Amino acid sequence: MKKFKVWFIVIAISFIIQPVNADIHVPNSPKKAHIYIDKKGNQVKDDFAQAKMDKYINKNYKIDLVSGQGKDYKIGYKKSSYDKEWVIKPKFEEGDHLFVNGSAAVRINKKWGIINTKGKWIIEPKYDSIVNFSEGLAAARLNDKVGFLNKKGQWVINPKFIDLFCFYKTKDYYSKVPFFCQDAEFHDGLAPVIYDKDFIVHDKNLKIYIPVIPEKFNIQDETEVWGKVKKDKYYIKAKVNKFDKLFLTHGLYEKRYKLGYINKQGDLVIKDDFREIENFSDGLAAVRKDKLFGYIDKNGEFILPPKYVEAYNFYNGYAPVAVFCKSKRQVKSYYKKFK
Repeated sequence: MKKFKVWFIVIAISFIIQPVNADIHVPNSPKKAHIYIDKKGNQVKDDFAQAKMDKYINKNYKIDLVSGQGKDYKIGYKKSSYDKEWVIKPKFEEGDHLFVNGSAAVRINKKWGIINTKGKWIIEPKYDSIVNFSEGLAAARLNDKVGFLNKKGQWVINPKFIDLFCFYKTKDYYSKVPFFCQDAEFHDGLAPVIYDKDFIVHDKNLKIYIPVIPEKFNIQDETEVWGKVKKDKYYIKAKVNKFDKLFLTHGLYEKRYKLGYINKQGDLVIKDDFREIENFSDGLAAVRKDKLFGYIDKNGEFILPPKYVEAYNFYNGYAPVAVFCKSKRQVKSYYKKFK
C-alpha cells in the first residue's frame, strides 16, 4: 500500500489548486511501474521520498477552509468538511475545493474572481476563468485571451496568450483537447502557456506533417469546414469536425498547439516541440516530446531525457513517475528493489 500513497499526495496537491469539477485520473496498468526518483533519475525508497514530499507540502500549502455544498447546489466554505457552521455561506456556482494561503477562486453570476477567508473580493468577479494566486500572480481569461493579474487586480501581463496549458485525457492518445487549465501557474518564476497554434495534416502513421492555413477554409457552420490543402502540387478536399480534426482518405488534419514557458514579464523564454508540459517545481518541469516524458531545467535543457510514460512534479528533490515495463515480472522487480 505504501507505494501507492504518493499518487494520493499528487492528487491532493492538484485538488488544492483546481476547482471541484476538475477531472484528475492517475491510470494504473500492469505494464507500468509507479516509482520515486531523485534528480539524477535514480529510483529511491518509497517511504523516504514520500516523507520528503510531505515536508514540502506541509510547509508550502496552508489549508484555511474547505468547500461544501449548500442549498440549490451552491458552494460555500467551512473550517472542515465535518463542521456544520459555514465560515462563508453557500452562494457560489463553482469554486476551488480548498482555500490555500488565504484565497480561493470562485464563480458567481457566471463570472470568476478571487475571495479571501472572510468572503471579501480580492479580485472582482468579471473574468471568464481565473486561477488562484501563485507567486503573487493570478492567471485570468478575458475575451478569449489569457493574462496575469496582481493582487490589486491590475494586469501585470496583458491578455495575449491562447491559453494556459492543460490536456483533458481521452482514451485516444492523439485526441487530447486543451481547455483552460486550473493547475498551470507560476512556479520558479515560469508559467506554462499555449502561445500559438498551427494546423497540420499527417498520415495514419503520424509521420507526414503539412502546415495548413485555416483562413483559407470556407466556414459553413460550427462543425464543418471545407477547403483545399496543398500537398506538393496536388490539392486534397477535406472536412473538419467539431474537434478540429479533418479526416482525409490518406490521413488526418489536426489543430496543433505550440507550448512553452513565460517569465513574469510575459516573455516566452522556453519553447520546443512539446506535446505536453507541466509546472516547474524544484527547478525542473516534466514535459512530453512524442510519447514520453522527461524533465527540463529553467534553460529548457533536458536534465532527465524523455523515458517515462507518466511524470509528476519534483518536491524536495523527489518525484513520482511511471516506467513502462514489458512484463508483470519487470513491474515486480521495481517494487522489490528496496524490500
